[in-house]
Amino acid sequence: MVVQLVPMADRRIDTEVGGYRIVEPIGEGGTSVVYRAEHMRLGRSAALKLLTPALGESDFRERFLRESRLAASLDHPSIVPVYDAGEAGDVLYIAMQHI
Repeated sequence: MVVQLVPMADRRIDTEVGGYRIVEPIGEGGTSVVYRAEHMRLGRSAALKLLTPALGESDFRERFLRESRLAASLDHPSIVPVYDAGEAGDVLYIAMQHI
């Protein structure tokens, strides 16, 4: 017998966070998930990094906010530009150029 695992549907697909419509997941790390998203008013594609909800209550929350401020302050051709960062409800996010 062969057991095949089927990935669970991501409930965030086609939802809105901070003015961005989430399209599909593109990466995942220890503290966050990155989605391809579309800015709803401008129609521009973005990479939307969301803090993993379970970590939102710990010191990771402050690190995430600090990361967004630092990343937005950088301007270099080799660094992905930050479009926006903030908190939408209980979700922390950073919107960056999708490459």
